[in-house]
Amino acid sequence: MFVKNSLKQLLRTPVKTALLALLLCLSVLFACVGMTLLSVSGASLEQLNAQFTTIGTVEQIPNTVDLFPQWDAALEQYHYFDSPQYDEVIPASILQLPGIDYLYPPTRLPFYFAYHPSFVLSSSEMMPFYILEARPMEDCIPDHPVEMEIGNVLFGNVGANKTFYFCDHYQESPEMMVAGTTYLLGLMEIPSAHAECDSYWELVPWTYPTSSQCDADGVPVPVNFPIKKYAVVTEGFYDTAEGQRWLAMVESTMWSRHTVSAVPADATHLIMEFHQNTATLYRGRDITQEEYDTGAKVCLVSHYLMLQNGWSIGDMIPLRLVGAYYRDSANGNVYGTLLDANGKLFEPFYEEEYTIVGAYDSTTKAETAYDLSLTSIIIPNKSVPAGLDRNHISGGGPMQGSNTVFEIPNGTIDQFMAAFSAAGVENLKVQFYDNGYSELKAGLDNLSAVAWVLFASGLAVFLAVAFFFAYSLISRNARRFALERALGASRRQCVLSAVSAFLLVGAVSAALGAAGSYWVSRGLFAAAMGERAERFDTAYSVWVNATDAVVVPEWLTQASVSPWPLVLGGLAAVLLLAAIAVAFAKKATSREPMALLQNE
Repeated sequence: MFVKNSLKQLLRTPVKTALLALLLCLSVLFACVGMTLLSVSGASLEQLNAQFTTIGTVEQIPNTVDLFPQWDAALEQYHYFDSPQYDEVIPASILQLPGIDYLYPPTRLPFYFAYHPSFVLSSSEMMPFYILEARPMEDCIPDHPVEMEIGNVLFGNVGANKTFYFCDHYQESPEMMVAGTTYLLGLMEIPSAHAECDSYWELVPWTYPTSSQCDADGVPVPVNFPIKKYAVVTEGFYDTAEGQRWLAMVESTMWSRHTVSAVPADATHLIMEFHQNTATLYRGRDITQEEYDTGAKVCLVSHYLMLQNGWSIGDMIPLRLVGAYYRDSANGNVYGTLLDANGKLFEPFYEEEYTIVGAYDSTTKAETAYDLSLTSIIIPNKSVPAGLDRNHISGGGPMQGSNTVFEIPNGTIDQFMAAFSAAGVENLKVQFYDNGYSELKAGLDNLSAVAWVLFASGLAVFLAVAFFFAYSLISRNARRFALERALGASRRQCVLSAVSAFLLVGAVSAALGAAGSYWVSRGLFAAAMGERAERFDTAYSVWVNATDAVVVPEWLTQASVSPWPLVLGGLAAVLLLAAIAVAFAKKATSREPMALLQNE
């Protein structure tokens, strides 16, 4: 009866009751939306931290840039190319900055020339490179294509050709060549740009005995023999020191057909292609972190090498390391040779069998220095003992973005840059790649801030509405409660009469608000993340590489909304409303009925 009377009293003020229901519903909706967005953004941030990594690359900035001239015999003019010059080679250790906790410290890693005669790099033997003996048909200066007769071929496949056209294309004033004299040349075939040439192709100097050996600091080791682009072959030539250098170069060139690039790494995701998701596992599994840390003899091979060599997952392949190259990546401009400063072929400094645990494929097709080459094999860096390559460095130089990498915790780029600036490090360029983590985290942080505002606003409105209507609908009906008690109702029954209808309206409103917040939360979260992707699909800061576009994961825009915050929020709203209503009701029924009625 008391509940029925309470409902009748509430229905006598339909506008006030409707306003109470609407405001309670909206305030609960706002508060629950805030709670839900806080929950989803927090869970999404944890998932971002688990799936995203932040790596940095380091490049030494040249002190000056000189122009390198190259003669063009066809155009009879020079072309000029940039040649960066460095006063010193800055070590990676300079980036041991105070207050920076690296997950992987800055490390300048080489790639290794790994030779084995069983390796197959190409199904074709027809390559436009040759090392051969040849004789000019007449005395000539090869500043234009001159016909030469082919003699002994040491490297390359000339087919049925008996002669070819030779031009010392990149030398402004080449030496005279004498008819009948046998010359030993390393040649490359290019389309002829000379109008007077009777052939579409001409052969130009390509290789000759030289050395690019460097010490551990990247300083070139002085070459202990004269550098000549071609040699005159006489009887007993190959028994001389010069002839032995040419034979060593021929063997080195033959090795190139069976030499892969072994790429050491401390973790697969530190390799740019894997970090940028342009390289993925094609078959098998990844190298585990434990295998990286312990230097296990396992490897990842390219899909291309798998096909060329008929390898399978689990096969063991021999890696015979003969040289280390610290100047560029395996897909960069490799100018190194496998001859030491004395003109002798590098001997292998490390040989071990590695088990193939996985094969990878790349979508970039080896387009930049940051990409893996088609013949790259990834191995744990610690699988090769440190320092073994000290006397086998075939190319050195300053840190490049393609060979010096580090990893820091997500979200600490600003901290790193502050420490970097404070340390006063000069002539180094640092770029970060985090696949958009910074922007996605900023979006989640902004969403969390909005969520707190919604929650606080909803809670404040809820409390204001609860207190106002509790006073209006309960405290101001104290006389009715006095009459009920005068008619024999207990105080407890009067409290029930005071709060029952109020709580019923509040519970229905809270349920509707909580239910509505589920759909509102999903829509707001998906819209916020989707807008973030549209607004930040290119560079998002001056210190981040412009190619590091923000890629919003599908799971982030379609994050599931847990019903528990809504259920708990709705229950909390009802309980809080009940506490407020009961408090007001107890106060309204606390005075003696006769005293209250007499005062009225």
